[in-house]
Amino acid sequence: MTFKRGISAGMVALVSCSVLASGGVPVNAAAGGRLVAVKAAGKCGNWKRAGSLPGKWSVAKDTCSIFGHAGYTVSYAWAAEKGSLCVKVKGLKGGKMKWFDAGCGKKGQITKVPWGNAADYKAIKVKGAALLRWR
Repeated sequence: MTFKRGISAGMVALVSCSVLASGGVPVNAAAGGRLVAVKAAGKCGNWKRAGSLPGKWSVAKDTCSIFGHAGYTVSYAWAAEKGSLCVKVKGLKGGKMKWFDAGCGKKGQITKVPWGNAADYKAIKVKGAALLRWR
């Protein structure tokens, strides 16, 4: 078996996964070794379905974690398939979870929700009788 100098793309992914699994901080070699936000690939960016009940806040959580960095922000988008609703989105301010108002209606989006240097999952709170998609 022969080894070449350098790191192949497959090896970078393996190193990144092992670093994350051990609780280490992800570093992107392509970004000159700077710390960068890492988001899992695949279904993490896809639209998710949720439902809500009238008069009660319902929480829907993402199954993918986001690894941020200082100054990092996230965006949310939502669209009611049936009904109308009010939405709050999860952000992190000073390392603590905070709900930010995203508005009411049949669809909407909010950008630049504070996240910062933390690893956590996105979540939304929804109030109103509706079926919706969100990301």
